[in-house]
Amino acid sequence: MIHTHTMSQLKTVQEPMKLLSSTNIGITSSSTYTANLPQTAQPVSANPVIIIPNTSLNYLKIVPVVKDVVTSPNFKVTGWNKCVNSAGVVTHWVPQCLFSSSSMTKVTGGSSTFTVNGETYQRFDTIVKSQGDGKVFNATSTLDTAFVLVDTLGCELIEVEFIGAGTSPTYNAFYGAI
Repeated sequence: MIHTHTMSQLKTVQEPMKLLSSTNIGITSSSTYTANLPQTAQPVSANPVIIIPNTSLNYLKIVPVVKDVVTSPNFKVTGWNKCVNSAGVVTHWVPQCLFSSSSMTKVTGGSSTFTVNGETYQRFDTIVKSQGDGKVFNATSTLDTAFVLVDTLGCELIEVEFIGAGTSPTYNAFYGAI
């Protein structure tokens, strides 16, 4: 009798949560996300888009927060993978939408703000998914914070983009691989 073993590729160590950016990211006052099309250059961070390397084979937990007054906030998560030719040379970076929201509601009243590294942020208690496979966990009370769990599908780079309107609104997010 031949015994074979299958090893799981699921990561079993949770990484600590980090801020997406050490400085707050300005939201371009817009209701439209940046077009993500296959491109020859590796994607790079440029406001309002932040690119992070994918350190997980599994899931990315994202807790969005805003610094300033913002109306109609939303965010999108895009995964990027390399496309190589038969010689192993990267010819393109191919995007795939992993998650996008259609509406987000900020916590109001009580302890709706919190401070990290001297910066005061507002939390969201409701996030509504419009596309992708992300699992939304909405707050059950004004004392909780909504977050999204995104299956990274083996993507090499992860892009997070926020949109919204307001007078110089800024955002950030906590994220961690699980």
